[in-house]
Amino acid sequence: MAESTHDVATKDAGNYQYIKQKLMVLLVGQIASCMIAGTSIISYTLANEYNIDMPAMQSFLNYLFLFAIYGSIYCANHSFGTTFRKKWMTYLFLAFVDVEANYCIVKAFGYNSLVTVMLFDCATIFFIVLLTMFYLKIRYNWRHFLGIILCVVGVSLQAITGYNKEEGRLIGNFLGILSSILYAISNIGQEKVVKDSGILEFLAFIGFFGVQISGLQVLALEHQQILQFRWNWSAVGLFLGFVCFMYVLYSLTPYIMKFAGSTWFNLSLRTSNGIGAVFEIYVFKKNIYPIYWLFLSIVIIGLCIYHINKPPKTKNPTRDPQIPAV
Repeated sequence: MAESTHDVATKDAGNYQYIKQKLMVLLVGQIASCMIAGTSIISYTLANEYNIDMPAMQSFLNYLFLFAIYGSIYCANHSFGTTFRKKWMTYLFLAFVDVEANYCIVKAFGYNSLVTVMLFDCATIFFIVLLTMFYLKIRYNWRHFLGIILCVVGVSLQAITGYNKEEGRLIGNFLGILSSILYAISNIGQEKVVKDSGILEFLAFIGFFGVQISGLQVLALEHQQILQFRWNWSAVGLFLGFVCFMYVLYSLTPYIMKFAGSTWFNLSLRTSNGIGAVFEIYVFKKNIYPIYWLFLSIVIIGLCIYHINKPPKTKNPTRDPQIPAV
């Protein structure tokens, strides 16, 4: 039986909405990628151009800004105390993992080059896929795996060609891998929390606990550097730029997690490597192998293959989440 005009129109509208949502997620993912590139470039500049080694302080300012804005909105519309009593252990754990992941990755920029640290951070993809399969029960099809494999192969080849033994110091490499494990745990927890409890609650409490944890680290590890450092407007501007980039990144991340999941979020961030490479060449005046761009193209192809497929399924599928309002 031929489809009625109404059925055809409904189907076309559904396809249009699906394509629109796909493009929106793609766009938001690339904005997040630009933000991650910005934070990496600023962290590298602070560590190598200004000799500022204050990763906990950078995180503290970020969480303070998050709690000041999202915490205020949450307290004005919800019972902060009630939620705190019910879920404080969950948010304390997520905040601790997130704070330490940020600390490790920023600290690594003091040991290795910009591109090297960003490439080691790509290991997050591997840990994310494992955790989503075993913890969130996500089922990927062969097309998803093809896209993931291309991304992993692309960044691995980038790492091999761009690796320099003089720059590849053991401590920096260890911090990069450790941060990728912590980010994977943080992202999986964040995906589950934002789908269960909402974006505003997550941002308010991650800011609340993040301020306290990073604040303690500042007092314990960096108070002498803060007192002794001769502050100037350039350094202050970089700190403020870092906070702004992180604020936008943290504001966008829960939307991507809720709509597309942590795997797509981490895959979309891989294009930040190209931005980092451009700054490495033209700003920091360092050499990168030309074939690096071919390998970056492999990453982009992998992203496209992953994203044009329908989202991965869970063993207990639910209605696809829509991008919500805060």
